[in-house]
Amino acid sequence: MKVAKSIRIDDELFAKAKKHCNDNGLIFSAFIERSIMAQLEKEQKKSNRS
Repeated sequence: MKVAKSIRIDDELFAKAKKHCNDNGLIFSAFIERSIMAQLEKEQKKSNRS
């Protein structure tokens, strides 16, 4: 399985999430994990089409 070379997370979104989750590192890391998984799924769908 080929993994996306680079995963970009929207900086603004990242900053908002970080501020929002400042008190709770667990929620923050879960948010990042979800973002990365969503990005990987998008890449997967793209490569499946071609």
